[in-house]
Amino acid sequence: MTAKRVFSVIGMIIGCVMVFYGVFDKTPNFNGETKSSYTAFGADFYTEVYQASATAANNLDDIGHLMCDLINMTLVFSGLVVICHFGCKLGETFSAQGTSSVQATAVMRDELPKL
Repeated sequence: MTAKRVFSVIGMIIGCVMVFYGVFDKTPNFNGETKSSYTAFGADFYTEVYQASATAANNLDDIGHLMCDLINMTLVFSGLVVICHFGCKLGETFSAQGTSSVQATAVMRDELPKL
């Protein structure tokens, strides 16, 4: 195998690992809800401040989970792009192997070979 084929296969394996990790990451999912409410502070000020702080902390936690989901989706899509890119490179090496050098150059440039 040539170096180009080896690097193409390694690139495809890395793409598969990216997709696998993006799909099977066990980070908890975002539930799609944020909790916020109108608060008017009355006689029980400290309890209401605690509830507002807890609501803000829960919303930040949900944002963190959403970011993890977005990173996982990005890993999946970029892994698929990497697989397609290196798959095309690998296909070029196999198609160029069975043709002459002039035809291989034409295949790489998407031109018709000169007969």
